[in-house]
Amino acid sequence: MKKAICFFLTLSLIIGGIGMIQLFAEGELLTTNKTAYTLDEPITVTAVGSGADWVGIYYPGAPNSIRWVYVEDVGSGVAFDMRTVGEVNAGAPETLGEGRYIIRLMPDDTTDLSRALAEIEITVGDVASLPAVGGDTSRLSVEKTTFAYNEPIRVSAIGSGKDWVGIYYPGEAHSIRWAYVTDVGSGVAFDVKTDTQDNGSAPAVLPAGEYIIRLMPDDTSDLNRAIAWVNVTIEAPPAEKPEQPLSATYTLKNETDGFAEGTIRVTLAEGSAATDILPYWGDENGKLSGYTALAKFKVTGATTEREIGKNILIPPGATKLLLYTVNANGEVSEEPYTVDLPENAAAKPFGEPIVEFQAVSDIHLNASANHTYNVNFKKMLKDVALTSPNSIGIFIAGDIADHGYAEEFRQLTALHASVENAPEYFLAIGNHDLYNGSYQEKLAQFLQYAKLPDGETPTSSHYDFRLNGYHFVFLGNDAAPVNGVETTLNPATIRWLDETLAKDRDASRPTFVFLHQSLYDTVAGSLAGQGWDGVSNETGLRLTLKKYPEVILFNGHSHWTLDSERNMYTRSDSLPTIFNTASVAYLWTSYRVTGGENLDGSQGYYVRVYDDQVLVLGRDFTTGEWIPSAMYVVPYEKAPSQTPTDTTEAPNTELTPDTTEADTVTDTPTTTDTPTTTDTAKSPKDDKTRSPIGLILGIAAAVIAVGAAVAFGIIKKKKH
Repeated sequence: MKKAICFFLTLSLIIGGIGMIQLFAEGELLTTNKTAYTLDEPITVTAVGSGADWVGIYYPGAPNSIRWVYVEDVGSGVAFDMRTVGEVNAGAPETLGEGRYIIRLMPDDTTDLSRALAEIEITVGDVASLPAVGGDTSRLSVEKTTFAYNEPIRVSAIGSGKDWVGIYYPGEAHSIRWAYVTDVGSGVAFDVKTDTQDNGSAPAVLPAGEYIIRLMPDDTSDLNRAIAWVNVTIEAPPAEKPEQPLSATYTLKNETDGFAEGTIRVTLAEGSAATDILPYWGDENGKLSGYTALAKFKVTGATTEREIGKNILIPPGATKLLLYTVNANGEVSEEPYTVDLPENAAAKPFGEPIVEFQAVSDIHLNASANHTYNVNFKKMLKDVALTSPNSIGIFIAGDIADHGYAEEFRQLTALHASVENAPEYFLAIGNHDLYNGSYQEKLAQFLQYAKLPDGETPTSSHYDFRLNGYHFVFLGNDAAPVNGVETTLNPATIRWLDETLAKDRDASRPTFVFLHQSLYDTVAGSLAGQGWDGVSNETGLRLTLKKYPEVILFNGHSHWTLDSERNMYTRSDSLPTIFNTASVAYLWTSYRVTGGENLDGSQGYYVRVYDDQVLVLGRDFTTGEWIPSAMYVVPYEKAPSQTPTDTTEAPNTELTPDTTEADTVTDTPTTTDTPTTTDTAKSPKDDKTRSPIGLILGIAAAVIAVGAAVAFGIIKKKKH
């Protein structure tokens, strides 16, 4: 699961927040006991809902909640305190400060604010008495207090040393973006939206709403010590769709090898409202049928450049690159700017593979067959049965059961049996599979379903087998998950892995390894600032994998989308090839927030093995389309010594299924740091600057709460 560490309530908090039951008239889905609260007063909320309906509290204009809870966890029609229940999103304060807020009732796990069932505006503290401008105004000036959408916010500040300027949501304890005064120049005007650093929770473009700009002294984040402050307003964006790019180029590194590696350069018209560029592969009919968009990327100025990395294919049949613009409302330009590809630039059809299988993870099955995650799993099974009829298996890299319950595992067999011609599944263990029971109890339960190809049952969380001439290896927790999420691999397991990879080794043929958690700083979800919690004792695993460059390792756990930055770790002298496998249940994206945020969807890989290379092809199971930013080629170290003879009949491998258009996809921004008070944990990236996120992650109570949540089975994965 992707946890990006949240705060989980204990059973006593649930009981304490229940309060009295209230009867509702028709249409009263969300109520509060009042709309104005003191700083320390409980915010009593009652909501009516079921399934995955949830309640969140927001800063005005913010796209994601500060704190949220499922209605079913507090009780439909049961009063609770919005200050204490549920989970706090990464980067958000645990305690609500003075300011304005919005409480929303949201349906069925969605984060789309346009679908809110009800919302109530409240205030905390004496908001009316807050001055719009205050403090030593001779040291902080803003050119005006109302700005058009996406307009630069020009600020100048006078300071020295570690004095800094930040822009905040009203009531939030930590800034959205910030800069040291000495870095921008004391008394020098700068744009607080672009000449500053992202603290890890900032959207790509600040939404319309109210904000506070503060001048803070000497690296502190104590708002009581603010030197000066100014309230500003960002107006709503224009309603019209953005114009297409003014011009664009696409320079390939090699024009005839079938790979997409190269540079996209896009120039926008003056005054363009575009915030992002959305590319598609195309042909003479428009968007290439059967493919989602390539990874969307942010506009950085009048001209924006985007690098496409190596090992990514240009799909067979693509003859054009179509570049659309997107505005902050998510509206896409009517027409793209079209760049013609060089002749023969696209990859040629690869023909029939020796073996094909699927690599997926994090299916998070629930007891109800109609749960969204179960529906997504069944949709994946149907997609595989239709698209890959000769698949030798679906390999699932952990988190089979959402809460570790027996009835959730039973849904695995029931759903699989309900899809005709679905291939067999093979399982690695995940941290969720070990919840709500002792390690030995939960391991025994998992092993009942982790069948070998011959129908026998493994005896350990680590095991292997050979199938159709290829070696498959599974690793997993040797103990209960550390902090509820990390895995521990015993020295004996590492020795077993070394011996298993060495036995009957053929270095010219790939070995496929499945492990739920990842190694730090390898693939998406494990990068700095992304809340990584993978293999807690990874040194031995790294040293062992280094010896076997033929390994292709698939990791789950993070749910990061397949078009994220470093979705693939390219084989190096230190490690073999590694892939992030996203999730079948739901996704995470760090396109706007470094630590990640929830995104509805379902993704995984089709893996096709050839004599000299392996194709690892990203698939969107929601739309039934290929993901072009995740179409990888992994070459062998050398030509294979032999071709396996016990293969099944190969499936059709054309990469052009006749499917519908894709939803927008995203990639990952870089990580930055932000100043805070001296009691904040230091950033692993920079020993001199400290992050507010580090404060949240460093609080010992979080660890205690995770343990309690695991014990009571109330850990949630989704971040609203």
